[in-house]
Amino acid sequence: MPNSRCARKKESCPVAEIIANMPELPEVETITQDLKHYLLGWIITDVWSDWPRYFRLSGGLEKTRKNLIGRKVISIQRLGKNILFQLS
Repeated sequence: MPNSRCARKKESCPVAEIIANMPELPEVETITQDLKHYLLGWIITDVWSDWPRYFRLSGGLEKTRKNLIGRKVISIQRLGKNILFQLS
């Protein structure tokens, strides 16, 4: 459903940009298979984000970093257009 505010002003619409950049399901499957080949067994040694506010509800970036460092990537799977990582 188009954003009526964007349509009226004929400006760049963030929703349209997100939809235009959404990968198709076969692309997500290919990425998942490539990640499996490359990342399985790796141990997380550091966590970085250019959007630390994203982690606000989970206790902040520092808490998330402490929870992830040292964990091993056990499996990677696709659920719809989401890629799920199972960690040790």
